[in-house]
Amino acid sequence: MAYEFDNNTTDTTTETGEGLDFGKLGIPTKISTVTAVMDKVAEKAAKKAEREAKKAAADAVKAAEKASKAEERAEAKAAKEAAKAAAKEEREQIRRATFQRVAKYLNIGDALAKQHDGYITKYVKNADADLYALLKDIHAFAEKVLASDALEDVIKQMREDLRWNHEIKTQANSPALNIIVRYVTRTNRKNACVYARVIRKAMADGITSAELTEYIVKANGIDNIREAVAKKAPDIEDVKTKAGIWEYAESFLKAQVAKPMATFKLGYEHSAYMADTARGGRFHYFVCEFDQGEYKVVDVLLMDKDLEQQMLDRVFSNLMQQTILTQEDVDLRNAIEAKLGLKRTKPLVANAYTGN
Repeated sequence: MAYEFDNNTTDTTTETGEGLDFGKLGIPTKISTVTAVMDKVAEKAAKKAEREAKKAAADAVKAAEKASKAEERAEAKAAKEAAKAAAKEEREQIRRATFQRVAKYLNIGDALAKQHDGYITKYVKNADADLYALLKDIHAFAEKVLASDALEDVIKQMREDLRWNHEIKTQANSPALNIIVRYVTRTNRKNACVYARVIRKAMADGITSAELTEYIVKANGIDNIREAVAKKAPDIEDVKTKAGIWEYAESFLKAQVAKPMATFKLGYEHSAYMADTARGGRFHYFVCEFDQGEYKVVDVLLMDKDLEQQMLDRVFSNLMQQTILTQEDVDLRNAIEAKLGLKRTKPLVANAYTGN
């Protein structure tokens, strides 16, 4: 058979698949879609791995911070315990250094404390005679301590013992007599207040420990003495106005500048601040915290007349209730009252026990 070829016809035997329509050739068009889906899955897995890596890194940082804080707390706790131990050792050193000087007084106080505990345990009612005898002994003990040259050391050591050995805190302005009585009564605060009032009133009336029992009997019991002290009114005539009270108290405080409890200087920035914020009052008020035997100033209250007048009211009230006076106290009060033209129904008398 003979074939004829058209020279214008393209030879298709060398045609490749490029440019072909796969749809017409019957090949599925989903191949490219599958590839795209697989790419997205891989990208999603990569992002997930990245997030997990970041989370693991963040968790590691948190764990490290937590461990660091735990270590800091442990170190702080150890430092606190070390400071506490050091403070205790310092107290013991101070106690040992002063013990020989004050031991005889503390021993008497300890013995009376045991006697007081025995009284509380054994007697509940009908024990007036025993109580009066106990008060007489406490009164005699107080006379000895108040007349001692080591008074300040004894009171300081009593405060330390009450605080650290009996967990009893005493106020910084508590009179020496209150500390002495509290050292005997220990945890019984109510009894300490009652006993101190009775003994203070007796001393103010010139009663010695030897006369105390008779004094209490004549007063018909310690309750009557305690109530008499509580109801005691100011014994100064003509102080009938607030202005008179403030002037009296301010005069007393001015006199104390010559013999202050303590003196210290503040830095320039604090002094300037106080000058800028003063509000017309004469006095400055320091807020203090008692810490390990020291008063630490933590703030200064802004001064104004209202606050100052409240303070002067309190100072005047305390002065009027004071019953134990030295000759120096009497001289100062007499000078103030003479200057202000005040009169007393009964003159002040020095009655602080001196041992003479």
